[in-house]
Amino acid sequence: MTLPESILIIGAGQAGGCAAAALRREGYEGRITLAGIEPHRPYERPPLSKAVLHDAGAEETLFLHKPDFHDSLKMDWRPGAEVRSLDVAARCARTASGETLAFDRCLLATGGRARLLPGLPPDAPNVHYLRGLDDARRLRRRLQPGASVIVIGGGFLGLEFAGMARGQGVALTVCEAGPQLLGRAAPPQVGAWLQRCHEEAGTRVLCNAMTRSVAPGADGVTVALDSGEILHADFLLASVGQLPNVELAQEAGLAVDNGIVVDARCETSAPGIFAAGDCASHRSRFLQRHVRLESWQNAQEQAQVAARGMLDLPASYDVLPWFWSDQLEMNIQMLGMPDAGLDYRMRGRESDRKFSVYGFADDRLRYVLAVNSGAEMTPLRRLIAAGAVVDANRLTDADLPVRETVKLALA
Repeated sequence: MTLPESILIIGAGQAGGCAAAALRREGYEGRITLAGIEPHRPYERPPLSKAVLHDAGAEETLFLHKPDFHDSLKMDWRPGAEVRSLDVAARCARTASGETLAFDRCLLATGGRARLLPGLPPDAPNVHYLRGLDDARRLRRRLQPGASVIVIGGGFLGLEFAGMARGQGVALTVCEAGPQLLGRAAPPQVGAWLQRCHEEAGTRVLCNAMTRSVAPGADGVTVALDSGEILHADFLLASVGQLPNVELAQEAGLAVDNGIVVDARCETSAPGIFAAGDCASHRSRFLQRHVRLESWQNAQEQAQVAARGMLDLPASYDVLPWFWSDQLEMNIQMLGMPDAGLDYRMRGRESDRKFSVYGFADDRLRYVLAVNSGAEMTPLRRLIAAGAVVDANRLTDADLPVRETVKLALA
């Protein structure tokens, strides 16, 4: 096996930084160039909508590596370097400053960007998005007792922000265009329960609330809903999804389908070019379709598979999707993805704020959403991965240990 002499990683977020460390851990001693648009060392994004919003000291927990370890990777680190073009045949990339970066193999870890509200410029006054560390810093300065904010979007990010802002004494209204909170991530009964939790915390939650217009101004923002209601607040957080950064790959001729298409080794349609993280679309054995996952787990583990793939080591990405969220002093974890065809059953009681919702198909567990029940995740992950038949009545009986039921199913 001939190792590549140089590897270029485009994107210095969690996936890019994790891949660089994995390359060194696998013994690679060649040149690693890590080019990222942001000026910061690689960091994890989940805490941006949680602790970082109220505690500047929490920023130190974001970074993947401490400065000494970062330096020990001996990378050619290029902070603030935007790669504008990729030439697959010539094995080089060009930055916005005109510099050419040559490589033998390349990893696209370009991530994603916040979806902007239509009709508004990206820098509209009093309109915020939360994607990077600098976004979180700007929002933190605005979270003062007595301030008011409108959150457009009732997904995980918007709800995590809402829970954190309420704790800071901020008045909130959450506007969700769909019929429930977490419409893409949770079954209806969970969305309804979570709405009640946020309302009990003092947040006004509006579902089926389509936004007709947003009018930002120097002294606040006004939102008109299709219902005719007019909302006013000091500022607005738009949390309406993410777009994958695939333009570089598209222009280079790589296959793109809701993300840069990769195989089990994270290699794209162009040999020697790999992709990982929020920008990559892979075939999921568990979901039986191509999927692009925006999660800590995906960025972390897919990057490690890509690193091994670039070194021609055995590698295969075959991971059951796992997501987590902290809001209103609750921990919510999910395995798999919800589907309208699943038979949903509950273990425990919503009123205890410690329960799980299981989704079954053909006597097999396909989906789990666990509230303050993280200890169940390990055995349930094994159960779903094995595809074993399980007694649903036994598994949902809160008086019977989950581990024992799973052990019986896997015997």
